[in-house]
Amino acid sequence: MTAAWNIARRELSAGLNGFWIYLACIFLGVATIAAAGSVTKVFTRGLAGEARMLLGGDAMFTVSQRRADAEERAFVEGLGTVTEKVSLNVMGQAGGDRRQVDITAVDGKFPLIGTVDLSGTDKSLGEVLLPTKVNVWGVAVSQSFLDQFDASIGDEVLIGPVQAIIRARLDRLPDQIGMAGAFGPEVLIHLDAMVDAGQIFRSRLIVTFAGETTLASAKADFDAAFPDTNLRLREPEDAVDGLKDLLDTLNNFLAIIGIAALLAGGIGVEQASSAFLKARIGAIAALKSLGADGGLIRTAYTLQLGGLAVSGGLAGLVLGALTPYIMVGFAGDRIALPQALGLYPTPLLTALIMGLLSAGIFAFPAIGRARATPPSALFRNLDEDQKTRTPLLERCLSFACAAALVFVALIQSSRPFVTLALLIGAALSWSVFLLAGLALKWLA
Repeated sequence: MTAAWNIARRELSAGLNGFWIYLACIFLGVATIAAAGSVTKVFTRGLAGEARMLLGGDAMFTVSQRRADAEERAFVEGLGTVTEKVSLNVMGQAGGDRRQVDITAVDGKFPLIGTVDLSGTDKSLGEVLLPTKVNVWGVAVSQSFLDQFDASIGDEVLIGPVQAIIRARLDRLPDQIGMAGAFGPEVLIHLDAMVDAGQIFRSRLIVTFAGETTLASAKADFDAAFPDTNLRLREPEDAVDGLKDLLDTLNNFLAIIGIAALLAGGIGVEQASSAFLKARIGAIAALKSLGADGGLIRTAYTLQLGGLAVSGGLAGLVLGALTPYIMVGFAGDRIALPQALGLYPTPLLTALIMGLLSAGIFAFPAIGRARATPPSALFRNLDEDQKTRTPLLERCLSFACAAALVFVALIQSSRPFVTLALLIGAALSWSVFLLAGLALKWLA
């Protein structure tokens, strides 16, 4: 091992001429995978930290097409402080414009956690939503509502069957991600207004626990008391599951892009490795003539190419780890998702392992050909057709690296079947190009 290390160190001391493509291929692939994993971790950890806020409390009881009955409500109120919230879609009308709007109807206790951001008024939420006169309710509307209806604070509007007057602009709800009305006109109205109008679609009872009550005890008591009800209990994690799934899916596709970059860059790795070893024919021939066996040659150049792969991979890790910071620095508050900036070892280590495995897939065959070719063939510099084929050991090592790359890609994926299908597609595409190259070579 000492002799192999000395050979590798002396070879590297001559500089990196001819290896920039090799390093760039490893760098780009590792950076892509590391960046995708780091960004996903930043947002998923951020969502997990805000799960209780996004739910609005410690637990939520939901029911569709009705409100909770007296017995159900009494049970929930026994757990702690309760607020009721209803969501529905109705037609809104202001002036001559008429279109669908999203309604959030709340009672006087909303919100239990956080605050509602209003502008255009100095009144509290409770004061804004109270009736201004008989049968005319106060509402807060999003900026998108004001824009699409060409309305202003103080205008009277029709929200479904409810007469209302705009008393504030709704900027943000604590249990929503991003600005209010980001996906369409939104109206915040008092629950009593919609109840009086007979407009109920999906009712939610949100509770913050009192005393020694825990989520586990509340769930057990609820299941025992209401085994057949269509009232459903949701916990904080349920509030972010959909977004987490979306982020995981995005991460999977970005990781596949990174793997594809590594595989495509494998051409550069293979060419750089072959060109380097071809340039070292004289040195390899001299070493073999002086008694160096194939194992020493393989170890020396594996150390050398492996060291370069580690260098390129570590540089890619630095960029991948910094990507969330760069993204937040440029986008800032325009990113609606909560963030937990930090360094996350798992995606970084996964990216580095994938980069090294990719380098092994394409470097081992070139190393094998170099260590197995006899000194006489090296000195005569025979053409490609006369050189020794890749030995079985190096072929096995290359296939082992490929299998390990697929294994790592699958275990870190939340959609392994999708990842496997994409990897199979990449392998088939690679095979098509390989066969096309061989066909052109034969024709030439």
